[in-house]
Formats: sequence, C-alpha cells, structure tokens
Amino acid sequence: MASGFSGIGPQLNEFLNIIRPELAEKSIYVKGARWTSFENQRAKGDSLVICVSTVVPDLFFGRKYGTDEWISQRRSLIGSLYGTSLYNNLSKIVPETRVYLDAYPVSEEKNYVITSEPAVNDDVEVISVSKLLEQGTIQKEGGIYKSCLKYGLSEALLESGHLVSPDPITIESFQAIYEMHGAESVLEIGAGVSPSALFAEKKGIKDYTLIDFSENVTDYISKRHPDYKTIRGSGLDSRLMLPVLDRHYDVILLGMPYELNPAFIGDFGTALDADFLSIQSGCPGFYQWEHEMLMGKENTRDWPWWNEKIVVGNNFPVALETSFSYQHCIIAAKNNPDTGKLVRNLISKGFYDHEWIGETKINS
Repeated sequence: MASGFSGIGPQLNEFLNIIRPELAEKSIYVKGARWTSFENQRAKGDSLVICVSTVVPDLFFGRKYGTDEWISQRRSLIGSLYGTSLYNNLSKIVPETRVYLDAYPVSEEKNYVITSEPAVNDDVEVISVSKLLEQGTIQKEGGIYKSCLKYGLSEALLESGHLVSPDPITIESFQAIYEMHGAESVLEIGAGVSPSALFAEKKGIKDYTLIDFSENVTDYISKRHPDYKTIRGSGLDSRLMLPVLDRHYDVILLGMPYELNPAFIGDFGTALDADFLSIQSGCPGFYQWEHEMLMGKENTRDWPWWNEKIVVGNNFPVALETSFSYQHCIIAAKNNPDTGKLVRNLISKGFYDHEWIGETKINS
C-alpha cells in the first residue's frame, strides 16, 4: 500500500473547514476524513481515496439502483461531494493524482425504509482493450490493462464512462478457493466481462451460471461461453433469484455494485446454499461502509439502516475479510475449511489487510 499521501492531513483539514457551509447546504455535515491509496487503474501512478465523515439525514445504501435517472441516493451523495469546491481544489494538495471521494455516515435518523426496484436502464458498453488504449482511456501502465493481460481478456466494461470490469478480486478469490477445494458448480451474480468464467472453462468446469442486468453483457458472455447458462436480470429481483438459488453451488461469486450487497444478503442470505461465497464488497475508503455492514462491525450496528440479516457470518460459520489491489473481499464458507491454509494461500497471491494511511477530524 502506497503511503506517499501521509502528509496531506493539515491541508485537507483546512479545505474541509472552508467548505463546511457549502456541504451543509446539501445536508452533508462534515466531521472529518480518512484516506488511503491504491494503484491507478487507468494510468501510471497511484490513486487517492478520501472518505469524508459526515452526518447525513437520509443516507441510502442502495435498493433503488436502476431508476430512470440511473442513480441511487447512495451515488447521488457521492455526486454531491464531487460537485463541491473540495474536489475542484484537490489538485492543489495532490497534483496529477486521480482522486475518488466517498462519504462515511454518522446518522441520527431512526426511521429508515428500504424498497426494492430492479435495474431497468442499460448504460453499459463492452469495449475492446485495444480501442481503450487507442482512445487514451487507459494506458499500458494502468491496472485495467494489466488485469486484462493477466486474465486473458480482450474486452473491458464501461458504465456511464467509468471502467467497471474486470475487477481482480473476484477472479483472484475464486482461483484461491479452487486451488484448495476445487469446484464443479459456480454461480456468478454481476458477471461483467467475467475472467472467472474464462478460468472455469480452462479448468473444465461445466456447470457455470452467470447473471447480469445488462443485455450488452449477457449477449457478450453467451457468445464467449455458449455452453454456460447466461441470464439477464437484476440480482435483487426475487422472481428471478429464488429459482436460481433453489439448488446447491460449490461456489457463489457476488460481483454486484458495492451498494447493493447489503440488500442482496438481507434478502437472499439464508437461501445461499454454497460451500463458498466470495463477495466483491467495496474498496478501501470507497463504499467502505457497505463492507463493514456485511461484516457486522460494531461501529455500524447503531445505524438505523443496519439489521442482522445483512451480516454474512449469520449464514456462513466462516467469514474472512481481506483486500486485493483496490478492492475489499469477503470470503465465506459453510463446511469448516482449513482457514489457516486458505489465508496463507490468499497472502501468497497478494491479498492483504487494509490500513488507513491517515485521518483528520474537525471539531464541531
């Protein structure tokens, strides 16, 4: 983990104090920030993630993902941060650095209601790596290109201009599980360009089901893997998911957008019949608290939108949290695996325990 940003605290604290009134107009009340970094996925160098601690009246962790505007309240909150002078002035603190912003919630609201709506829009494009390089969207020194090269992918996924697949942590965790325990049946929810399916095909796995809400993705996957079962639909749609989950899988890979994971586990956690579950659960400092909710961290339990059903460990006796590259992962198991061996295997592949680089607090 890069630590070149360890000294930005005083300047960041000064900026946060300056923009407090601006954010308060958006009902975002700043309490401080913490930050971390990871390899830039598009170009050479490191990215900086700043997670602003806030009191937010109605922070939403995502069950209406897929409205006509294609934005949930969760994403809208992040958009509010990007639209402030904080983001515009960060170049003065960290020049020539790609910066991501997120908010860490401290809420006093007690009446929180969630409703489920499946995704309906499809703003997703499967695009060739060569085209991304030609356009200058990615560079050969960036993480996306390295991942595509490593996993044998010739395409990547763009959603609303953002590169969202491949994500390394799903395939890396799947490989670690497979090397220890093998697998004959796999369910992948939120497939993207699915390097995991490529790996499974090479290993001779015949029983593989992929689900994605995007028609562009399912068309691409079904052509690339005609012998695998490909389903278009929302992972939060019970009419779709309950029949799919009415059987045993050796491994379930959950690669949905981070903000949907708590809703998915809350709805279907008890229905997951699998030896292993791998969840792409967030990034260090970016959708960090969805990951913490899934792990049942004590600091999340007094939040009004928290409930016992979303804790992975309630349905799986073993639930390990780890990180790889720029992502968090939860690997859960039901049949008491050799946890020590699994951990050693993960470490040998480059998995690590995340630590914050720095933190600043603002006095009220």
